[in-house]
Amino acid sequence: MPGNTLSYIILNYNDSETTIKCINKIKDYKILDHIVVVDNCSPDGSYEKLQYLQSERIDVIRSDKNGGYGYGNNYGARYVAERFHSQYIIIGNPDAFIEEKDIIECLNFISSKEDCACVVPLMKDKDFKTNYRCVWRIPTYFEYCTFPLLIGNKIDFCYPERNITSSTPLLCECVAGSWLMLNAAVFKNIGMYDENIFLYCEEVVLGIKIKQYGMNSYLLPTSSFQHLHGVSVKKTFQSSITTSKIMWKSRLYVLDTYYRGTPLQKVYSRLCRFLGLTEKYVSELKNKNK
Repeated sequence: MPGNTLSYIILNYNDSETTIKCINKIKDYKILDHIVVVDNCSPDGSYEKLQYLQSERIDVIRSDKNGGYGYGNNYGARYVAERFHSQYIIIGNPDAFIEEKDIIECLNFISSKEDCACVVPLMKDKDFKTNYRCVWRIPTYFEYCTFPLLIGNKIDFCYPERNITSSTPLLCECVAGSWLMLNAAVFKNIGMYDENIFLYCEEVVLGIKIKQYGMNSYLLPTSSFQHLHGVSVKKTFQSSITTSKIMWKSRLYVLDTYYRGTPLQKVYSRLCRFLGLTEKYVSELKNKNK
C-alpha cells in the first residue's frame, strides 16, 4: 500500500442529499486520509445541512462565491494543499460512487507511474453498464464545434471499445470529470482548472494542459465507479436551453483561448452555437406540445 497522502474532494451545490449519500459511502475507507466537502455557496442551506458530517477526517468548507465547477474544485484543492499537503487528490462528483478497492488500484497506479498526472476508473451508469465514452482524444477545432449539433452526431473522438474493455491501462488525452485522481503537484503546476469556465468543457482544457506539461492521463479498465449522470446538475438547471447556453459559452471560450482559431474558424463556431441553440429551442417546444 503506498504511503502517500490522499484527499477526496466533493463539490456540492444545492444537492446536500446526494452529497451525504456519497460521504456515507466513503467515510470509512481507510485509504483516504482526508475528505473535504466544498459547498459552492449554495443558496438552499446546503452548507448548514452538511455541517453534521464534520469530523476528524471530514472537513466541510464553503467557497466565497459560486464560481462554477472549476472554481469550487480549485478551492478544495488549494485547501487540501495548504492544510494537508496531499500528494494525490480525488475530485469526485456527489453522484459518483466508488468502492475502496478501486481507489486503491488507482493510487497504486498513479504513484508508480512517473508520467501519470491523472488516472480514472471505468465509468458505469446507473444500471452498471459501461460508458465507453468516458475517455477520448483531444478533438480538432472542427470536431469540437460540430459535435453538439444533430449533423455532428456521427463524429466520434472516443477510443475504440476494444481498447477500453482490455485489461491493459489505456493512455488517453481527455477523461470525464465526474471522478478522477490527480497528482496534486502537477495539478497545481498546470494552473488547475481554468476558472473562466463556469461549467462544462473543463475536461478538454485539463487534457490540453496535461499534454502540454509533458504528462499523461490513463484509464484503468480493471477498476470502475458508478455515475448517476447529471443528478446534481438537473436539480439546479431545469431547462435544457439553459444548460446548452452555458455549454456553448464555455465551448467558445475554450476554442478562442486554447485552440486559437482563425477568424474564419471563429465565424464557423458562432454559427454552430446559433444552430445548436435553435435545435434546443425546437426540441423543447416539441416536448412541451406532446
